[in-house]
Amino acid sequence: MDEFKPNAEAVLVSEGKVKYVGSFEVAKELASEAEIIDYGDNYVYPGFIETHAHGFLAANRLELQADLSQDKSMDAFLNTMRKYIEEHPGRDLYEGAGWDIYDKIPTRQLLDTVNDEIPICLNSIDGHSMWLNTPGCAKFGIDEEAVKKYGTDLVRVDEDGVPTGYISEEPVINILLNNKPPKEGTKAGLLKWQELAFSQGLTATGEALADKEIVPIYAESVEEGEFKLRTYGMFTVNNNAEDMVKEVETALEFKKYDSKYYKTVAIKLFLDGVVEAHTGWMEEEYADAPGYYGDKRFTDLDKYVTIVKTANENGLFVHVHSIGDGATKFGMDGFSKAQLETGIFNLRNSFAHLQYIRPEDIKRMVDYNVCGAIAPLWIPKSDSAFIQECEYLGEEKALEGYPMQSFIKEGVVVGFHSDYPVSTEISVPLSIYMAVTGKTPKDDYDMVRNPNECISQKDAVLALTKNAAYMLNAEDEIGSLEIGKIANMVIYDKDFLNDDIEEIAKSKLIATIIEGDVVFKA
Repeated sequence: MDEFKPNAEAVLVSEGKVKYVGSFEVAKELASEAEIIDYGDNYVYPGFIETHAHGFLAANRLELQADLSQDKSMDAFLNTMRKYIEEHPGRDLYEGAGWDIYDKIPTRQLLDTVNDEIPICLNSIDGHSMWLNTPGCAKFGIDEEAVKKYGTDLVRVDEDGVPTGYISEEPVINILLNNKPPKEGTKAGLLKWQELAFSQGLTATGEALADKEIVPIYAESVEEGEFKLRTYGMFTVNNNAEDMVKEVETALEFKKYDSKYYKTVAIKLFLDGVVEAHTGWMEEEYADAPGYYGDKRFTDLDKYVTIVKTANENGLFVHVHSIGDGATKFGMDGFSKAQLETGIFNLRNSFAHLQYIRPEDIKRMVDYNVCGAIAPLWIPKSDSAFIQECEYLGEEKALEGYPMQSFIKEGVVVGFHSDYPVSTEISVPLSIYMAVTGKTPKDDYDMVRNPNECISQKDAVLALTKNAAYMLNAEDEIGSLEIGKIANMVIYDKDFLNDDIEEIAKSKLIATIIEGDVVFKA
């Protein structure tokens, strides 16, 4: 992915960095006694980069939670939890993740049939909703006061005004951030997350839900010498804080934990929720709820501008969760005002997800150097979320979701993300395949949401390498195989730039290399 030297035969590594890229003969002459690793007719790439993931949540998912992501009905979710509790007796809280709405709306009474004595807390597949049993509601304060505080759009209630156990957005994030599992369990989970990432060809990721408790755990894991997955932390701040400058100052305090493998690089904000939870912030009212525009999680523009200016002036970019076109319009209003006042345009402020966006805001992203983290794994018409999007927004609007080519055509720097474990799958070949085709390999063509938004193979690979590094302010270290950069590489058995796209979907990872050392081998 070096435009001046796009192809080569050999990479020479010394002290963890690239010393030479070019012909095999010259590499041999430069280091006649070097160890030679010959991957034959396979293909070496720069280590792939995930711009927006949740390593902390992944750690807990892999170590401490039941996986519901393969189930396709409420009865299946309940059965999985029954089995999980039987296999893990003695806990004072049971957690799971990955449920979606298929055939029934989740209620605490349904979950009480699994266990009505021990709290159960289940995260939805998109990470923006939660399903609690009655003891879980009691444990986390989902009661009449919560209804008053958050409203019935976020804390659903029955006909008597009693919480049903189905909650979304702010109360969910508060539970996730305040319900930390034992540190040793999380550290063990982080190593599993690293193992998974390496096994998928990822060598660097953004941590999109960092906070004052998570950052030290990363730091300890790095210090103990086993954690080498380069992680770029996005410190989550309180949207509703009175003092937004103090929020940034708190994030800056945690830069003392920066290391070779973990750095706090950004402030993370939420502007809205997700359409399938009825909480994405749209410009036009919801089709099923006249007068309702979604969950506007940050509506004070002056506060938004203050936090962007303060972060940028202190060397942090701002990374924003934005699903609806209303949220992105508000975000661009704030980014443009802040950047005009500071004159700082090189910190790569960014939006994550960008399911819906107005064409004029795409142009504004280019003008103000705002990057886009998008998820090709979410593009096809799914058998659950897309149906809800049609119900909530109308089919015409739903079909506009997740543009990609529109960003690239205008000149937005686009990086890919899976949002794992919000996405239940993490795959470089599938990300490329779905960005190029708009569907999964198993889908028929009619599952393509918008064929005009499919992109080229080269743009897809750039989104996983050089563009992603640029977005994380790390292009001087990673993202391409160039002299002086960190020797992170992955080897696949397919040519992602030139092979037939159907073959790319079948590609296999051969090895992952960190600083010249093989950390995963098929």
